[in-house]
Amino acid sequence: MNGTERTFKRRELLRGLLRMLAFGGLAIGGGALAARSFSSSRREDCLNRGICGGCRAFDGCGLPQALSRKEFLSKG
Repeated sequence: MNGTERTFKRRELLRGLLRMLAFGGLAIGGGALAARSFSSSRREDCLNRGICGGCRAFDGCGLPQALSRKEFLSKG
């Protein structure tokens, strides 16, 4: 094995390692974002004791009471 073949194989190895690190970082980052999104949506608490009329968080609320009221209001 001459010097250029050794250098070429080393480049391939480093390129593969960097690619694996990049994909691993993306997978871990994506998993962390998904877990954070899931946990924050599960911890949503009602600010107005289930009374959605006049609630300041109504537009972005995903709780069942708010979703039901939004559906009712959209139907007329």
